[in-house]
Amino acid sequence: MPSKVEIDLLAASGRHGGKRQIFLLPGGVP
Repeated sequence: MPSKVEIDLLAASGRHGGKRQIFLLPGGVP
């Protein structure tokens, strides 16, 4: 399961669009 921090990063990257490529989660999901 993703941690709360990872979920928060995904939510933030979704709001900021282009930053989604900065946060690479374990498993290689951009």
